[in-house]
Amino acid sequence: MRTVEILEKCYGPNAYRGLSKISHHLTELCKTLEVEVSLLEYDTRGWVKIALSGEDEEVFSNYLEKEYGLIQNTIDHVEVGKTLRGKVIDSGSVGYGLYIDLGINQPKEIDALVPLHELRVQLVKGQKISLREIIHTFCLFDNLTLEIVPTEVDLDKSIIEARLSNSQLSILADWKETNLERILVMGATRSQVRDSLVRTGHKRDVLRIEDMGLLESAVICKLGTRAKGLIPILGRLLHGVSFHLFLPRVAREVYGKP
Repeated sequence: MRTVEILEKCYGPNAYRGLSKISHHLTELCKTLEVEVSLLEYDTRGWVKIALSGEDEEVFSNYLEKEYGLIQNTIDHVEVGKTLRGKVIDSGSVGYGLYIDLGINQPKEIDALVPLHELRVQLVKGQKISLREIIHTFCLFDNLTLEIVPTEVDLDKSIIEARLSNSQLSILADWKETNLERILVMGATRSQVRDSLVRTGHKRDVLRIEDMGLLESAVICKLGTRAKGLIPILGRLLHGVSFHLFLPRVAREVYGKP
């Protein structure tokens, strides 16, 4: 038997729905392999743990790594220049940077820091803009998955500093250059979001819903639809869920400030 942690989190009032979503997916996959999922749970920070047993457990583990990514829970695996994925944590709780939870918890919890000066250089052309404004402009809120590249790793001091990867910057640039407003929904499955839009009659205002994670999705509004107006409508059905507004026009204005 082996236990693995995947790069997905369950949290909030819909945590059980996240586990159910993964359980259903894994059950379908197990039908063609000699493997049994004997445990499915999440830890205190929300990371999903899966226990596997059977002849094909290694094959299945490799699939999970490819599909979701697997957590290495020590700092030893972190290398300068090696791309990693993690989840934003404690967004805006400090003013000097953005913390990324990589799942490192041995011998203690260690999060990577993307310093404010790095975010300024990468996202707003080095302008003296506050962390709070950068976070709100680009929706860098808790539980958003971000791809980072470590720039400094100090094993003795348990410090990881990083920058956003080029592919992550490309994603944010695409958001910025389009004229379609987005709502980032944190804490509900994609099917919950879709069903809520259908029930309220607003599915017609949405171009598509992008699956960004187990409990994270992006509602991409049609041209001319104001995303801000949909948030209270969705909020009436999706309790305890976080909604964050991404406005391309605002992002372009912030990026282009003199």
